[in-house]
Amino acid sequence: PGSGELPDKISGARSYWAPGSGVPPYAGRRGGWLVCTRGKMERRSKCSAARLLAVRLALPLLLCATFPLATPQLSSSEWLTRTLAGHPDAVEMRDGPGATATFIRPASLVVQDSLVWIADAGGNAVRRLDLNTNLVTTVAGSAPAGFLDAPGAAARFNLPAAVALASDGGTLFIVDCNNHAVRTVHLPTGNVTTLVGSGEGFVNGGAGSASFSFPRSIAVSQSGTTAYLSDTGNHAIREITLVQVVTAAGSVSWRVGTVRTLTGGNGPGFLDAAVGGGVAFGAARFESPQALTTHGAVNLIVADTGNAKVRVIDVVNRTVGTWDVLPSGAAPLGVSAAANGARLVVSTNSSLIVDVALVLVPLPPGDARQELWGVASWRVL
Repeated sequence: PGSGELPDKISGARSYWAPGSGVPPYAGRRGGWLVCTRGKMERRSKCSAARLLAVRLALPLLLCATFPLATPQLSSSEWLTRTLAGHPDAVEMRDGPGATATFIRPASLVVQDSLVWIADAGGNAVRRLDLNTNLVTTVAGSAPAGFLDAPGAAARFNLPAAVALASDGGTLFIVDCNNHAVRTVHLPTGNVTTLVGSGEGFVNGGAGSASFSFPRSIAVSQSGTTAYLSDTGNHAIREITLVQVVTAAGSVSWRVGTVRTLTGGNGPGFLDAAVGGGVAFGAARFESPQALTTHGAVNLIVADTGNAKVRVIDVVNRTVGTWDVLPSGAAPLGVSAAANGARLVVSTNSSLIVDVALVLVPLPPGDARQELWGVASWRVL
């Protein structure tokens, strides 16, 4: 962690909760998980034996991961994996339908209706998968690695580690890990620009001065006006204020207002900041945090990889806690939350995927917090 190298196991996968109603051709079905595995895109479904055929035709659980997934052993159900596009051990990127397409090292994805936007870290490119046709195309970037703002294939990235959609739906935010920057891709044109990042460092400020160290993941708030960044090399979670710019012609772009450190950044360590616990919010400590995701109305969930813990940050009430949801010896690398907040999936460095059931905890009288989530149960899939 912090070296600019992505994990080389399935646990390095990034997953994304895709509601069935928003992912044709599975409209009207239950939602599911989309996970990135090395060299290929997969979807996974939980089903009973009686529903095997129906699930094969319309899988509610979608996956894209770093290595093929072992079949989980579940007592009353099973998980099926089907490859959507790509295949293992590819040595070059290739566009095309299904298995004829290749990825070098898909690291992260985000779903937008029937389209999946993918950070192909090994190919230094942003790819698109159409779920209706399984057609893969390259949107921006190509080999070799570099740092260049330009349209489409002329742009250069250096280990794009994560992607997130802006609230306008027409812009992708790209975490360009080895360039220590956040880039944007204007989806209608494929034009790539640098949003923020001025070389490796740990500086707060505006777009021209703020700096990061091997950032790994990004999540956008519900309002669309804030992005949260896991600044892995600095052991910190950073907060980026986003400003939408709309031209008279209706074209949308984004700029940075300010960058500040939300919490962490005091060197590697492990320290929570609970209500009344005596530790200031900014003094909480992490070690090489990697993936993060928004959750509920106020939370960020962080894969605190170096500490082998799942951390939960309340950005409104300014607390940091820990959820014990991992088997012994497992460290989290990927996290993804369902839109309703009731489920969390964690991928780990021990090639396990953990399914966590979450519940809203009743707040005591006088408690000013907007909401409080707790763990109901967890299991290895």
